[in-house]
Order: sequence, then C-alpha cells, then structure tokens
Amino acid sequence: MTVDRVQHVTVVIPARDEAANLWRTLRSIDDALSSLPRGVTGECVVVLDSCRDDSARVAATTLARSRWGSLVVETDVACAGAARELGARAALGRIAHEPRHVWLANTDADTVVPSDWLRVQLDLADRGADAVAGIVELDVDADDRLRRAFGASYTLGRDGTHRHVHGANLGVRANVYGAVGGWRHLHTGEDHDLWRRLQTAGTCVSATASVVRTSGRLAGRAPLGFADDLAAIAGQGLTVA
Repeated sequence: MTVDRVQHVTVVIPARDEAANLWRTLRSIDDALSSLPRGVTGECVVVLDSCRDDSARVAATTLARSRWGSLVVETDVACAGAARELGARAALGRIAHEPRHVWLANTDADTVVPSDWLRVQLDLADRGADAVAGIVELDVDADDRLRRAFGASYTLGRDGTHRHVHGANLGVRANVYGAVGGWRHLHTGEDHDLWRRLQTAGTCVSATASVVRTSGRLAGRAPLGFADDLAAIAGQGLTVA
C-alpha cells in the first residue's frame, strides 16, 4: 500500500474566554510544531469565538513569539463545531499543498500537548491512518480525587486502542476531512459526529500513544460537554465517552 506522506500540519484551536489557559496551550503547540520531522511545515490557527475576555491579546502576544506560521480568526458563532469548521476552512484556504498531504490536528484552548504529539499522529498517518483519535489525561492541577475517579472510569485497551473521542485530541488528513463534509455546526458532540463519518470514509485509528493533558474544570464552555462528564464522574461515578 502506498501512503501519501504528510507535508504540512495545521493545528486548529477554538477558544472562548480562555485567556487564563490559552498561553500554555499555544506554547505547547509551538514545541510540538518544532518537533515535526524535517521537511514538514506547520502552522497554528486560533479561532476566538465570542470572547469577552483578554483572549485576543493573549493569542497575539504568545503567537508573536512563535517560530511557526499562525492565524487568528475572530467570530461570534458561540458554537464549538462551527468554530472548529471555520478554523479548518481558514487553514485549508492558506495551504498550497494538495489536501492528501495535509494533516489537521485539533485540540482545545484549555489543553496542553506534549512535544511529540504531532510526531505520534504523523507516524500513524505514515502507516496508513487517515484519522487519529487520541486520549486525554487531566491536568496535574486538577483535584486529586477527581483525577483518581476519572482514571478509574476511563477505559483503555491493553492493545493500545480505546473507545474515546475528544475534539481536544483528534487529527485527520485534509482530503478525508473534506470528503465527509468536515465539522458540523454542533454545540456539543461535534467530535463524535465527525468521527462516525470519518469511519465510513477512511482508516481511523484510536491510539493511546496520542495523549494530551486537559483541565479538570467542572463547568465548561459547551453544553453537555467534557466538563459535564467530569461533573458526573465527581458526583455519580459515571464513565466518560
């Protein structure tokens, strides 16, 4: 099987009133971009959605120190799926590479990625993956009891696979992303919706090797999102999807 090697990576991050967290996210992405294989170009696109705090200044200041290309898009859609789609569309409109050689890596503005985050996804892409769903861990600043409860509820396969889908850790080849219609304008569950469609169009890999750290807040930006799942775990011991 001949696999189209990735030549360009764009990281897309929606942010809604994330001034307190966004700088850490962007610095970690800068490190991850700097760890890309030689010859692979990279860029970061931040979508500021309905921000009423200082997120715009934080984004501009932090990205000004970046060694990589960047774009800040402002919108008032107040919708996670729409913001992600807007960021992906803006990114693809700036890239000269053919879509099959472009990788769209998605995360959130309260999430920190490790320096090898993109290399792990590209390694899987080079082995035939069209999309990669990674896992999340709670930030070290999260409540210890919540971290233990989350870990106990978060099922991982011994073979390195898992059943979870998170917009905070999802990568996809641009041609396959376009083939399924991209992100839908959903206020929540946009990640599961996209993943279900990707599974019908390409080779999808759920890999525990791709891991990010996200906040342990119990009140989030999206209705019925990950923060609500954490609140349920803290209060009732339910599992996270």
